[in-house]
Amino acid sequence: SQILDLLKQVNRELGITIVIITHEMAVIKQICDRVAVMEAGSVVEQDSILNIFSNPHEDLTQDFISSASPTEKGIETILSNPDLL
Repeated sequence: SQILDLLKQVNRELGITIVIITHEMAVIKQICDRVAVMEAGSVVEQDSILNIFSNPHEDLTQDFISSASPTEKGIETILSNPDLL
């Protein structure tokens, strides 16, 4: 949690882009504003975090989101964090 807070602070204060590679949906929901879903080294879908969680287009994205966390909880987390909108 402290590391994620530090990354958000660095992003906010310095205005730099931070790339995070993770399978952890909690991390994605907490810190990201855009998401790219990859398979075999290629991006298969990318969009805002809200669009990815609320309306994923690719089967891989849908499967990953549904297996990793309940969609409703993910959308709720995103909407409750104004920094992500």
